[in-house]
Amino acid sequence: MLDWDNLQKGEGIACMPEAKSSDHGTDSMKEAASERALSFVESGMILGLGTGSTVEIFLSKLADALRNRFLADLWCVATSKRTEKEALRLGIPLTDLDDRGVDLCIDGADCVTFDLTLVKGYGGALLREKIVAESAREFIVIVDESKLVEKAGGRGFPIPVEIEPFGFIWTMKRLFETCGKPVLRRDDQRNEPFLTDGGHFIVDVMTEDAIDPERFETLVKKIPGVIESGVFREMAHLALVGTPSGVREIRRQES
Repeated sequence: MLDWDNLQKGEGIACMPEAKSSDHGTDSMKEAASERALSFVESGMILGLGTGSTVEIFLSKLADALRNRFLADLWCVATSKRTEKEALRLGIPLTDLDDRGVDLCIDGADCVTFDLTLVKGYGGALLREKIVAESAREFIVIVDESKLVEKAGGRGFPIPVEIEPFGFIWTMKRLFETCGKPVLRRDDQRNEPFLTDGGHFIVDVMTEDAIDPERFETLVKKIPGVIESGVFREMAHLALVGTPSGVREIRRQES
């Protein structure tokens, strides 16, 4: 039987934390992946900017390139208030997403499989990240090698799902019946449910085994109250994976 009290407290959540800045090995791998990603950016582009610690390293490098005039006439679309704040601080020009979409989207990921299925949303920005990524003519994901996995899901690797706050207990019950154990994400500082930039809740769905991404998406999207899932399937074109020996490129094979 599902223990709703524990679910609402967020007990047992197994989200992977972002690497701490003191982890110099991981930081150097993120730096390398970000540097390689910058080489794909061209003047005059509309650029989608993801969210997370690796993206913030990329933002710093992008700002340097603009400041030194290696790039010009660039407009960027931020996927979160966090990214927007950092971009404005660095002097990166921002615009809204319109019917042109973006030429290139650069974002991180919480898990990346070898066929470039991504799990995203541990930073709480999955809906806007997915909208911008879907609009991109090319989507490049930048990660360190710790994010590379054989399959998505399973113990210790929950799948974030963004849901409507109205009736969220019922939505969580339906997720439990069809997908896995949903845990409501909490904002511990405010002692209340975590709210996305769009005012939604996030539940982290824990599964015993790895998921079938297509089936998971199909089941989740059938539930009223679900807004979007953190599974990004057949969206990324290229992964730049920072390793101790350099940057590994993994390109999606078109079916």
